[in-house]
Amino acid sequence: MGEYCFNSKGDSHVKEHMDLANKVVLERIKGVRSIILYGGFGRGEGSGRFIHDKFFPANDYDVYVITDEKIDDDYIENVAKEVASRWGKKGIILEMFDKNQTLGDNFYYDFKCLTVEQLKKLFPMLRYYELRNASTIVWGEDLRYLIPNYKVEDIPLAEGARILLNRMTHMIEYISLDGKHDPEMLKYFVAKVYIDACTALLILSEKYAPTYFKRMQIFKETYKKDFSELYEVIPYFADRVSEATLWKLDLDKEINLSDIEYWHQAREDMLEVSKYFFSKFTGKNILNIDDLSNAIQNMNKNYYEPYGYWFLKLRGLNNKIIPKLMRVTLPYYFKYKFFKRVKNQLKENYFKMLYSSSGPDLIIFSAMPFVLFSLKEDSVDKEMLMKGKEVLSKVYPVKGNDWESISQDYANAYVAFFLQKIV
Repeated sequence: MGEYCFNSKGDSHVKEHMDLANKVVLERIKGVRSIILYGGFGRGEGSGRFIHDKFFPANDYDVYVITDEKIDDDYIENVAKEVASRWGKKGIILEMFDKNQTLGDNFYYDFKCLTVEQLKKLFPMLRYYELRNASTIVWGEDLRYLIPNYKVEDIPLAEGARILLNRMTHMIEYISLDGKHDPEMLKYFVAKVYIDACTALLILSEKYAPTYFKRMQIFKETYKKDFSELYEVIPYFADRVSEATLWKLDLDKEINLSDIEYWHQAREDMLEVSKYFFSKFTGKNILNIDDLSNAIQNMNKNYYEPYGYWFLKLRGLNNKIIPKLMRVTLPYYFKYKFFKRVKNQLKENYFKMLYSSSGPDLIIFSAMPFVLFSLKEDSVDKEMLMKGKEVLSKVYPVKGNDWESISQDYANAYVAFFLQKIV
């Protein structure tokens, strides 16, 4: 295991990338106290490919820059683009999702800024738990001790819901029926859906660990006992998590399925995993895809309230009413932000979203099961796909009627909302 990469072969290249990025950040941002690399590369579990003797990370570099004063989000995006330019990369496109991107295109400098004072009041989210417990200081002071020292059981189950929904969304984003997608890229994100389905389940059982390898080990040991209902349906699931984890950590290994075969295998498995997880999360008996979509769309209480609780607790307040109000008010704030985002993206006012019953994040996620599971091995379930279009159109204009165009609109809606630096 290397400093940045699991097989260590890419370490020197990652260090070169970080040194150049640090130089740009320090030139452009005043009052920097620390630069922290987290995510896979920050905990020594990064991976990538050598293409024509040049190292390409398999995913983005996740970085937090710690400053004395707050930095404007637009300025941060401009600095990130400059870093990408210095690397000779185009950087992330925030407006639309490109289904044709390759593994060599995919990585970018995903950096956010936090002030020293903000470190002391961070919620028990996965990213902040990992930031404190499994990251690397690439420049400056080690200020991670200022982050609250949360226990695993403090992590809201909503974090498991969010990461599972994000990874299932990637299954829609990275496949193209016309074959334009990069097969290796698709396999990579299918592997990640297995890895983070494991993450979500271990949050459910309060046995989460902040590294891929340790989670794989815990899950293999506990799957049959802790998730007996799911084990009865997919007894081989822990083995598939192990296979995906070991391949993600070392891409020189092989997954003995084609990209399309691997995608359809995961599609079947994720149907069972998502029904199981969201039944536990929402307390509802989820038997089919309609149940799953409805549960996601109406899970405001379970999804938002835990963050309201921690927001108050970190400020020394104990009030049970305000978190309940936040589950009502937050969707309106998100609608306002998303309305502006879509207007900027598509140059049109989509007023329909303002009348939706839930926030745009949950509406987008609740369309996902219909779009994802409508794609069968040899056909498209048109009725199911149209349900996905109907749900998504509550918050985003959907113009086509075929899987390719609806999945593209879904990916664009997802990018428009979730690449905002809201938290």
